[in-house]
Parts: sequence; C-alpha cells; structure tokens
Amino acid sequence: MIYQGTTADTSLKPKRSQAKKMTRTEVRFEVEANELSVIDGYCSGTGKCRTEVIRLILDEWSKNQLHISTLICRVAGVNPAAPDTNRNEGK
Repeated sequence: MIYQGTTADTSLKPKRSQAKKMTRTEVRFEVEANELSVIDGYCSGTGKCRTEVIRLILDEWSKNQLHISTLICRVAGVNPAAPDTNRNEGK
C-alpha cells in the first residue's frame, strides 16, 4: 500500500494566480511490487519522496485527460458547462 506522506512539496502547489483553493484527499491503493520499485529507484536517484513523484504522475495524467476532453468538446461543439436549454423538449 502507498500512503500519502506529510512532506512539504512546493513543486506541486498552485500558483498564486489560481483562484481556487486546492484541497487534498488521502488515497490508498495497492500496486505491483515491480511498479513501485521503479518509482523507488527514481526516488533514490533524485532525492524525491514517493508522494511527490506519485502526485506529479497523477497531476500530469489529469492535465492530459482534461486537455483531451477539452479538445473532444471543442470538435463536437459541446459545452458541458452550458445550461441545457433543450431539456424540456419532447414532453
């Protein structure tokens, strides 16, 4: 199991210009030993902790998924944040 650590991590903190306050949620999960050994090797070589590395991986993955979703919505001409004006049609 991996537990989020309590180390101070300044590289992943939001910029001052970001208006929303970031809240943290604890995540616990099991991974294959060989997957974790790669992360541990990277941590040994760079001096970073597991939490920092895993948070960076999740942050980059989330940003990539958001980018993909945004592109799909733009190409499809969909705005998921817009009010559904056709909700009552067909009744």
